[in-house]
Amino acid sequence: MFTKSRENLFFSENRVDNKEYYINKLRKDPIKAQIQVLKGFKTNKSITNIPSLVLTSWNDNCVPVKFSIRTGKKLKSKIIVLNDICHDMMLDNDWEIVAKEIYDFLMTN
Repeated sequence: MFTKSRENLFFSENRVDNKEYYINKLRKDPIKAQIQVLKGFKTNKSITNIPSLVLTSWNDNCVPVKFSIRTGKKLKSKIIVLNDICHDMMLDNDWEIVAKEIYDFLMTN
């Protein structure tokens, strides 16, 4: 289904130090899970009242930005699109940018 290597899907080129270490810890997701990401999901209306944050990035090679935005809209979430962060955001060399967005969201909600 995906044509990119797991390394490029999750870590987007040279965005993560020690990516070989993390690649070895990844398990292969079943094809059903990959299809679910592409199809989206049904939301329970009761969860749309919970403040939520969707972080995505133009450099995410695993989940396209449009799917993250669609998910965020379904959940009535705050949506933030970052420029150059990989899919595994907290392992990205610029993880502090992500952590600050999460912190700011938590402090205001």
